[in-house]
Amino acid sequence: MKKDKLSKKEKIKIEKEKEKQRKKIDKIIIISIIILIFSIWIYFSSKNITTYKNPIVNPNQVPNQRTHWHPHLTIIINNQTQIIPANIGISPGKESSTHTHTDDGKIHIESLNPKANPETFSLGYFFNEWGKSFNKTCILDKCIRNNSNDTLKMYVNGKENFEFENYIFKGDGRIKIIFTTKN
Repeated sequence: MKKDKLSKKEKIKIEKEKEKQRKKIDKIIIISIIILIFSIWIYFSSKNITTYKNPIVNPNQVPNQRTHWHPHLTIIINNQTQIIPANIGISPGKESSTHTHTDDGKIHIESLNPKANPETFSLGYFFNEWGKSFNKTCILDKCIRNNSNDTLKMYVNGKENFEFENYIFKGDGRIKIIFTTKN
């Protein structure tokens, strides 16, 4: 009789140990999955920022001192003003030196050491942060079609500018990009 009781106690003890082991393995699996997901997120969220290099930017074109500028960008496609979203260049725990906080076209250029990353002062860098296209033939998802009269123009402080993605921000200017489809 006593042998049966010991046997039951041992069985219960063994089952409890197995349950502890299963819980430990489950925790390890969950933590591993979280680490994997976080690593993938870090890789893809930083990929755009680190891969964009504008070979045209000369470090002598950017200021020597700390900057905190607020240029304004307006994009008009076929007479429709486009929304420039809030939080471009901002992700959890990371804020690019070129970013937005609101959807009103105000771009924030903030850098403690502009010479460290001069490409961040180009309009092309901002579009890269946004994940959108911009060059002398395309803006967002619109491109000048072959054999068409489509136009893409850029103005800085009211004056036409032909630098497009290579334009270097210079303080609190006003940039307007206009794409027009002509049939």
